[in-house]
Amino acid sequence: MFLLLLWRRASYAGRPAGMLMGFVVAMSWPHIYTPEVAERWTGGVEIYNLPLGFMAGLVANVAFSLLFPGRRAVTKEA
Repeated sequence: MFLLLLWRRASYAGRPAGMLMGFVVAMSWPHIYTPEVAERWTGGVEIYNLPLGFMAGLVANVAFSLLFPGRRAVTKEA
């Protein structure tokens, strides 16, 4: 949703892709990143799921907006 306000090239295809990707990452991360995995990967440091979901959604939104420009979310008015 931030990209709709801040980036002119954001398209309507990128918005649901970014929201869905962020949701999927945020919901699945606690099931993937267990304490055993955390100990092996990061020495026991916990990685919170919401920043990862935000970043994944941002990347998906940019990628889909560039791949499928279609209608722009914000139009340039004279």
